[in-house]
Amino acid sequence: MNISFKLSRHKSAQIAFSALALFYGFAFFGAAIAGWNAMIPDQFGALAVSGEVEAWAGLQLCASVLLALGLMINGRWRWSPALRMAGAGFITLICGLLAYSASTASEGVSFFVYCSGFCGFGAVVTWWNLVDLRSAMLWGAGDAK
Repeated sequence: MNISFKLSRHKSAQIAFSALALFYGFAFFGAAIAGWNAMIPDQFGALAVSGEVEAWAGLQLCASVLLALGLMINGRWRWSPALRMAGAGFITLICGLLAYSASTASEGVSFFVYCSGFCGFGAVVTWWNLVDLRSAMLWGAGDAK
């Protein structure tokens, strides 16, 4: 029995999240390699400033590409939900760390709100993909009887 598990639930929301993450990843990475380093401790917090801006941008971009790759494969490979989950999970982790860092900064309220919202959306997308991964792993579970 050849059943292809395609993403059908929440597809448009996941594509929107992936597009936002890719735009943010490419813009952040492009600004970082162009020499922009405006991550000041008063707005971004000590944790964010302790790392290189290129490292934060590279992590964000890699996670975004991983999520987009999982969405492009979309069921043609059994592990595509794992790619989507890993990409969304790393985006959630990065944004959570940056939100925490901004919450400790004296002027980091706007960055905290942005990262918290992105982190919350990422957590929901990660959960959806965990459910999809569980469904994909149970393909043909009844065939062994």
